[in-house]
Amino acid sequence: MNNKCCKKYKFKFPPLWIVIACVGLVIAISAVVINALRFIGYFERNEDPGAYGYMSLILAILICLTFIVLLVTAVISSYYEITSSQVILRWGLIKNVIDISEVKEIKYLTVSKNLNLTFNDDSYFVIIIGETWKEDFINELKEKFPKIPFIQETEDPNEKK
Repeated sequence: MNNKCCKKYKFKFPPLWIVIACVGLVIAISAVVINALRFIGYFERNEDPGAYGYMSLILAILICLTFIVLLVTAVISSYYEITSSQVILRWGLIKNVIDISEVKEIKYLTVSKNLNLTFNDDSYFVIIIGETWKEDFINELKEKFPKIPFIQETEDPNEKK
């Protein structure tokens, strides 16, 4: 199957996630710099921290670098894609595939502006997509999967009264 033909819809990051990601990124970069300086300092002072010292520094740097790579790729390359049989969420290096045959209904809640894919077992997946692309995304879903009921609710059923 050729996925290059499919339009990509940008993932919308919630503001809280952006704040937490920025703080995490600053902490991770700081940790890499501090541990790299400690590592270099051992060589400059001709100190031997031992195998445990070297391994702990290397491990701390590798964990932080992994976090940085995952975070940066998530920000740069997070999108939804609709193929002929799937809805694909690409979140950086992580790929989540929703088989459309498992979807019972597509529901748009106008109050919360959530788009939910409800599965046959009544669980659901919330599509978090920017308002700019939401209408096009919904139209493509309806066009590619006309047999799946599309429900537009004006009130959120989970809202407490």
